Amino acid sequence: MNTLKYFSLVFFILMGCQYTTKTENKYYETGELKQKITKDSANCYTFIEYYKNGNKKLEGKICNENKVGKWKEWYTDGKLKWEGHFDKNRRTINYDKQNPTISIYGSPVHIYQDTSYLIRINMFGVHPEDMIVTSNNGIIQICKNRDKYDFVITPKKIGELKLVIYVMKDQKMYKIGEKCLIVNNK
Repeated sequence: MNTLKYFSLVFFILMGCQYTTKTENKYYETGELKQKITKDSANCYTFIEYYKNGNKKLEGKICNENKVGKWKEWYTDGKLKWEGHFDKNRRTINYDKQNPTISIYGSPVHIYQDTSYLIRINMFGVHPEDMIVTSNNGIIQICKNRDKYDFVITPKKIGELKLVIYVMKDQKMYKIGEKCLIVNNK
C-alpha cells in the first residue's frame, strides 16, 4: 500500500509542475492583430509581432526577458529580411564569406548614373542593421523606412559599382560578401 501512496504522491507532484500554455493577443487601435505572446513556461514565451497588413514582422523566443534562439524578421511585403540566432539578447553574426542577395526596387534590368535605387541586401545570419556597406561608385545611405528597404544607392559614374559588405565585432571589421553591378548611361 505504501507503494501506491508513493506513486500517487509523485503523480500529483508531477501534474502540479506541468505548465499550461497561455496566449495573449494585443491589437492595433484599428483592430488588427499586433502581437501574439504564447507563454511556454514560467519564464519563457514565444513572441510574434505583425504589421498592420497582417504579415509577420518578428518571430522568436524570449526567456528571462532575453531574446534567445532562432529569430526571423520580415519586410512589410512578407519577404524575409533576416533569419538568425540570439544569445542573451545579442544577435549572433555569421562571419562566413557569402554571396549576398541584392534586391533592387522594381527589379530594373539596368541601373543608371545619378539615379537613386532602393535596395535590400540579404545574407544568412547578418541583420541589415549589422552591415557596413561600402561602394567604389556613388553614395550609399541607410533607408529611413527600414520596414521596406535597407539602403539607398546612387551611382555617380558609368561602369562597375562594387558593393562590399562588412560587419563589426570587437572593434574589428570582417568582410563577409561583395556584389558587382553595372551602371549604364541613360
